[in-house]
Amino acid sequence: MLPAIAVAIGALVIFVLARTCRQYYALKEFGGPWSSGFSRLWLLWANGCGRMNLVFTQVNDKYGKL
Repeated sequence: MLPAIAVAIGALVIFVLARTCRQYYALKEFGGPWSSGFSRLWLLWANGCGRMNLVFTQVNDKYGKL
């Protein structure tokens, strides 16, 4: 029973890592904060700080519009 759970957890970890790497490499050609290519934490921070419109304006000024 324990090895089956370990295999399932290992497969889940590999799946999440592969998906994250695939997403990062698909978006790396676009400019922007480096963490936004593999994580939504940057977006969560921009939303949570209460100044999302100002943060997005600064990012567009720095990296250009998409």
